[in-house]
Amino acid sequence: MKLFYPFSKVLLVLSAILVIKNSSAQTWGTPVVIETPFGTGGNTGQYSSMEIVNGNPAMAYYDVTHLSLIYIRASNSDGSAWNAPVVVDAIGTVGQYASLAVINGNPAIAYYDATNLDVKYIRANDVNGTSWGTPVTVEATGSVGQYLSMKSINGNPAITYYDASNSALTFCRASDASGTVWNTPVDLDVTGTVGQYTSLDTINGNPAVSYYDATNSSLKYIRSTDVDGLTWSASVTIDLTNTVGQYTSLESVNGRPAITYYDATNSALRYVRAADATGITWNTPIDLDLTGTVGQYNSLKVVNGFPAVSYYDATNTALKYFRATDANGDIWLAPVSVDAAGTTGQYTCLNIVDGNPAITYYDVSNTNLRFVRATDTDGAVWGTPASFDVTGDVGEYSSAVLANGFPAVAYQNVANLDLVFVRALDATGSSWGTSVNVDATGSVGAYLSAYIVNGNPAIAYYDATNTALKFVRAADANGTTWNTPVNIDITGTTGQYTSLCVINGNPAIAYYDATNSALKYVRSTDANGSAYTCDS
Repeated sequence: MKLFYPFSKVLLVLSAILVIKNSSAQTWGTPVVIETPFGTGGNTGQYSSMEIVNGNPAMAYYDVTHLSLIYIRASNSDGSAWNAPVVVDAIGTVGQYASLAVINGNPAIAYYDATNLDVKYIRANDVNGTSWGTPVTVEATGSVGQYLSMKSINGNPAITYYDASNSALTFCRASDASGTVWNTPVDLDVTGTVGQYTSLDTINGNPAVSYYDATNSSLKYIRSTDVDGLTWSASVTIDLTNTVGQYTSLESVNGRPAITYYDATNSALRYVRAADATGITWNTPIDLDLTGTVGQYNSLKVVNGFPAVSYYDATNTALKYFRATDANGDIWLAPVSVDAAGTTGQYTCLNIVDGNPAITYYDVSNTNLRFVRATDTDGAVWGTPASFDVTGDVGEYSSAVLANGFPAVAYQNVANLDLVFVRALDATGSSWGTSVNVDATGSVGAYLSAYIVNGNPAIAYYDATNTALKFVRAADANGTTWNTPVNIDITGTTGQYTSLCVINGNPAIAYYDATNSALKYVRSTDANGSAYTCDS
């Protein structure tokens, strides 16, 4: 059942400000945990897709906890600090198989609507992705939209995806540059069960797709005969040895199409490159990694002139990366374990961020989206990121203030149902202090609102155990220590949807009285909020 969080989907606060520190002592650094506006600790980061948006890295991904599509963009070109995440779509169960691309200058996302079994598309209203337009249903006939991939094809957005109702590979391109209106979808391959694990790219000027043929357990490829994808050549079976072709990633490598994919029979990662520019004939596939169960969730990219791939090592439950030593990908270096802490490395997406390779991926152990970037152009040495708050399910009903010149956040720790406050150690929020439990008696901290009251941070919030409105103010300007909470209104069920402000020098709160279905207002009789007089 879809949960409803009144403020966490509206107040997108300072919850994802991170910093990368260089380290020469290790090959790969600790990954960055990318927050969601609902707070870290939830299950976020599956189906991630990374793209460079207006010069900075950005990601679209699925929030499993809240069944929503999320977008986040870094505040600088190397991804060492990130802006607050944006909830792009939260109606129903949406956001799986997300594919992010820059469309007509603005970021756009194609994704799967699991509630309606549709393929959807949405484009931002600005170049950074600060605000977003209304989602467009690209196709709603049957069960469509899984395993999708989006690219800009001849100036207009286009999507390939799996039609589960007809077990077919489908292609659809918009009739305009922004993706406002879409043409009728075209079935590219309907022979057997085909079209899963698709990857769309422009090959020698025309759209092309790599995909999995489940009926024949093989890797297939198909390319259009025109730049718009109106007509298509016959599909080509590239590899039918054993069960192969899942988790495909298509990229143009040194002027020819190339694909990384998973060999399920041998639990291996494979690479194959065409013998010509259009992909009519293909060379013999190469086994890149045969050690254990490796190669799922792979992502192929050209890194500093040579092909490189990120992927999941299921045997060691780790994220791996390695790069070829030549432009064609004939010879490869030894794989590098990028992150092996816990179970991590699924849903990888490899891209170039400020000149260096970077990877977004899913951390299964901590149920978070992560980001890591190399400190060199090849990916030989990697930076050391930092995280904000990854303890439990935290961050719902969050509210941000500027406490004594530094950003601070009040939020509810859902795991413990406590009210928590944390303040940054610098003015930019690049590093943060230790969180403080402000109130841990019963179930408290929902529907909170933070404000600076007479120089110190203060919070109005709901006490669910006693169904009451509460107020608490810090004993110092930084919020290091806090006074005893004050019961403001304990009559019936009251105190949800709070809004705290300072009115004529004294703190005041607007809130909801559920017992009487009424809006209430209360203002303190002093500047610190020690005593209150209620008005209905």
